[in-house]
Amino acid sequence: MNKCISRICAAMIVFCLSVLCAAAVFGENPDSTGADPSKEVAAVILHTNDTHCGYEDNIGFDGLVLYKKELEQMYEHVFLVDGGDAIQGSAIGVISKGEALIRMMNAAGVDVATLGNHEFDFGMETLNDCAELFNGTYVCVNFCTSDGKPVFAPGTILDAGELQIGILGVVTPDTYIKTSIKNILDETGQPMYDFLADADGNSLCLALQDNADELRRKGADVIILLSHLGDEESTSIQYQTKNVLAKLSGIDIVLDGHSHVQYTRTLKDKDGKDIPVVQNGMLFENIGQLTIYKDGHLEAMLLDEIPNSDTISTLTVERKGKTRFVDAEMHALQNEIAQSYTGILDQKIGELSFDMIVDNDQDISNRMQENALCELVADAYRSAGHSDIGFVMAASVRGDLIKGDLTYRSVLGLLPYSNAIKTVSVSGQMLKDILEYATRNLPKPAATFPQVSGLTFTVDLSKESGARLDEKGEFTHVEGPYRVSEIKVGGKELDLSAEYTLTTSEYVINGGDGFTTFHEADFVNDTMKVDNMVVKEYIENELGGVIPDRYRNPLGRMRIITP
Repeated sequence: MNKCISRICAAMIVFCLSVLCAAAVFGENPDSTGADPSKEVAAVILHTNDTHCGYEDNIGFDGLVLYKKELEQMYEHVFLVDGGDAIQGSAIGVISKGEALIRMMNAAGVDVATLGNHEFDFGMETLNDCAELFNGTYVCVNFCTSDGKPVFAPGTILDAGELQIGILGVVTPDTYIKTSIKNILDETGQPMYDFLADADGNSLCLALQDNADELRRKGADVIILLSHLGDEESTSIQYQTKNVLAKLSGIDIVLDGHSHVQYTRTLKDKDGKDIPVVQNGMLFENIGQLTIYKDGHLEAMLLDEIPNSDTISTLTVERKGKTRFVDAEMHALQNEIAQSYTGILDQKIGELSFDMIVDNDQDISNRMQENALCELVADAYRSAGHSDIGFVMAASVRGDLIKGDLTYRSVLGLLPYSNAIKTVSVSGQMLKDILEYATRNLPKPAATFPQVSGLTFTVDLSKESGARLDEKGEFTHVEGPYRVSEIKVGGKELDLSAEYTLTTSEYVINGGDGFTTFHEADFVNDTMKVDNMVVKEYIENELGGVIPDRYRNPLGRMRIITP
């Protein structure tokens, strides 16, 4: 083994010990006689999932490529696969409709990818364009036409010389409700596509088993399920990885995704066999490495750092306070790809015939009274989340929209923080508490002041707010009478025991600015979009590019009674 290989192997051993999830070996242990491990390895498969346009987050594409090149100096067969949700999640994904990320995936050398639910966000035509541009192979068992025929190949076989590796793809059948999927209905309103969804998950499992068996018949020695199912609580239980795998035989390992968690574990298959299941988290937090040995055993591990190389041109970059080693060539290329779309920021996305001002004469009025621009944002949130209520914390809206042409740059100035937008379920009582807390400072302005959609309410300033805070300034409870009343959702009187879906920023959901009530809310859905993207798409798609006159003035969603 030459010096270059020795250095890389040493680095790999260090990372096996330091990764978040320790390396897990499945099957017989590797030969421990000291022989060159490269002669015992049939193939190495690197895998990613839920990268969500995070090409410069954490390890990034450039760090991934550095590690891939290091492995290629050691092993003859090195492959790269992706578990879905790669093309959507930031402005670059939106403005390029996924194209920029496909170009990066091509540059990184992704061999096989399955579809995530967010691959459908830009519509079927765009998905087809991305698939045509992709140099690798998309595989998915259960994205089918209405007659049950897969749109893409259900699986493929990677040739590793002595070993043939079958890759089977699957996306959650919840895709219909997990994304803003478009263009799936025909002119009569009937679905043109089917994700093999049913009440018990059997349609999905039967298709997976049939296609796994077919890969075996075609000569696959190992079957990998490249999965975008996950085990998140909001996923229908019959489609969660553990319950799907329990109905299957012949799957050797699951490279999982969708639920944004990190693990290397085993789950039982139909025959009671322990099957390894691995997931990387999200946004390149980790890179998964599956080593397949010639004697048939598997070794899976997650790496949260990439070692430097003496033989490959590298750079050091700072990401989230951490120094990273990255491939210099890929770093330059991905930046070049991203820069090629900057002009789109100044392209027209809509028109406005009047000024929409977030405050008047610097009195930050949107923090103490209803504001039409903030209500436009709240409407966009509710539309993106397909929810009952859109909720905007006034302080998150920091810019104005001025009469004339609107650009994406205009919207970025409106919402500069790029907060992720998510949907939760809250009870009527929780909603009442949230409104009481958010309006507690009236008539004085407050960052927490609520701007809403799908909701109306009254605040009586003759009453002192009963909202109580702890020593950290966080909401604890309401003591005494409420000053908020006449709360209606969708025009109907609030039911304190009912559940309502509410879409707002991740910052608020995480308890930012004291909104601790949201800690008790149940997660419903993640749009995987940030606030400015949501507003841009609302202006373009829902408003047809023209902000209507109804937004000239506040829309009458709150009434404030002064003493």
